[in-house]
Amino acid sequence: MKHNLFRAAFPMTTRLSAVANIARRSSMARCARLLSQQLKWMSLCFAVVPASASAESILRLVHHGEMPSSQADDRRQEPIHLLIRIVQETCFERGGDSDALKKWADDTHWNAASAERLKAIPDNEFTQVTGGWTAATEIGVVAIIQSKIRGSRRGFVCSVTAKLPNTKMHQDFKSIFESQFNTTIAEEHDAPNQHTDRYWIERNKSPPVKASMVFTPSQSIVTIRMIHGDAWPLKL
Repeated sequence: MKHNLFRAAFPMTTRLSAVANIARRSSMARCARLLSQQLKWMSLCFAVVPASASAESILRLVHHGEMPSSQADDRRQEPIHLLIRIVQETCFERGGDSDALKKWADDTHWNAASAERLKAIPDNEFTQVTGGWTAATEIGVVAIIQSKIRGSRRGFVCSVTAKLPNTKMHQDFKSIFESQFNTTIAEEHDAPNQHTDRYWIERNKSPPVKASMVFTPSQSIVTIRMIHGDAWPLKL
């Protein structure tokens, strides 16, 4: 049986207690400030949601309750490895199968977004949101969004979004990501307050997974997107 990530790493009572303690420390002022900050998404070849949406607003929209801040510091690498493992077990291994991803989320006790919350996430002409989940981890709240590719092209887009403890961890995260998935940067793109690295990840089946890592330095937010399917819309 596959190792259960969150039951082993975070017993239910410990996680619930930690979330409650963190939430109590979150001030209303911080909450309001975070809600007002908008992070621009690119509507280029890896867009999942319209450019007007923000990673942090997606975290808040899907998450039940306040978004706790991370408790990790510069010296701790465990949160980065945990995030890589989440990406591996969700978007890479199950991102192309909505039933498999939902089962994983249920088995590991992630919070599923309600139908009402999912409807509040805007669709676009290329994809339609089909599922969303969050969990409070050692790195903070992590959000997973899965979307189905519209039209005759078959496939799914899966994304994992999290707020890194600080901007310095971006390079560490990228190095571990590239090592874990045995890949190198295929293309880079810089935009105001945003950097995107794009990858092709080979696997035992064809075609390979098309992936991107979008990092917003001002908020230390990173999003990993992976596209599964037999074809990709040109603007995804």
